[in-house]
Amino acid sequence: MKAVGLITEYNPMHNGHLYHISEAKKISGADLTIAVMSGNYVQRGEPSIIDKYSKTKIAMESGIDLVIELPAVYSLLSAEGFAKGAVGICNHLYVDSIVFGSESGDINQLDCIASLLVNESEEFKEIVRKYSSQGESYASSRQLAVKSILGEQYSSLLSDSNNILGIEYLKAVKTLKYDIKTYTIKREGSEYNDENINKCNYSSATSIRNIILNPQYTHENIVNTIKNNVPNSLLNYINESFKPVALSDYSDILSYRLTMLLKESEYNKDSFFEILSKYPDVNRDISNAVFNQSYSVISGKNVWDYEAFAANIRSKNIALSRVKRILMRLILGLDNNALEFYKDVPYIRILGFNNKGRQYLSELKKKTDIPLIIKTADYKKLLNYEFNCCNIYNNIVYSKYKTILSNEYNSGPVIIDKT
Repeated sequence: MKAVGLITEYNPMHNGHLYHISEAKKISGADLTIAVMSGNYVQRGEPSIIDKYSKTKIAMESGIDLVIELPAVYSLLSAEGFAKGAVGICNHLYVDSIVFGSESGDINQLDCIASLLVNESEEFKEIVRKYSSQGESYASSRQLAVKSILGEQYSSLLSDSNNILGIEYLKAVKTLKYDIKTYTIKREGSEYNDENINKCNYSSATSIRNIILNPQYTHENIVNTIKNNVPNSLLNYINESFKPVALSDYSDILSYRLTMLLKESEYNKDSFFEILSKYPDVNRDISNAVFNQSYSVISGKNVWDYEAFAANIRSKNIALSRVKRILMRLILGLDNNALEFYKDVPYIRILGFNNKGRQYLSELKKKTDIPLIIKTADYKKLLNYEFNCCNIYNNIVYSKYKTILSNEYNSGPVIIDKT
């Protein structure tokens, strides 16, 4: 069977995702669609608004045949790490192609930038060094280097979130020499971070989350506002078992975690940095900023509000999403050891499948040399990090709604069309 891979978050699923699924099938000529999907935590450094099993059911009712979990250790990395992890799983799944959405919609332009970034000529490196020495962030320096070599038509593409992710997918395929075809489709409707509902029925996930999490909106208001922008499967979920999770729900656990880290460091900045440096993407400036902000809160100058805490750490050279990812990894214990563990022992965690997906898995078992995990109880050691991440998410849901979600130790995949 010919499979197309879609790297997704579905946070939550909307009409743009339905368009992506439909066009991916057409462009690739695939027999089935596989979603490599972030679970309870997403790349913007936040909890998923909907738990991973509900997201899986919604995705499969919307046209996905097989859902594979992108481990939290990858979903909470930068675009490069996120892409490398997801594309690596696609390779283990033997997909024929990957189709991703982008603001550009031009695979040739994106591929040209990816080639430049993979090869990194001396000219490119020198330009990056020049701008970095002038105080520009690495991302800004890289964009300026692309502008210098390829022109503004190309460098401007690095200002858009989905273009950046798409370029990272292309880089991963090139760097790791995977035999995977790559296609892109142009995003329809709102921009990635647009906060307003689009009357053309293609609203961003950001705008839909804002409606769902707005305390002034009743259940009926939410459904009536987003109903033309999302699939029926999401509306059914909202009507039946609506338990959204927000970043603010993690404020208390963030306060506890950082208070304990301050104690462990004996309130010493150097010791604090030594602890935080065990986590991906942390440098001295970020560690000092987290230390200062934590100390400010426990001194009574601020309060433990997650959003405000992260916003006070961001700066010209430290993106807010980067801060949120680091803080969430601190909460979840996803340090460098976790990243190394997954590199050494990769696996494929199956969250859901239909009849087509089941057939593909039967074929895949004959080809792959890494675990295909359906029964989680058989892989407790391998899934230890993921279990912890899920347990913390489930505890948040219980604390907020007094509802017990499926336990990771005995949860099975979502199965559609059993007959």
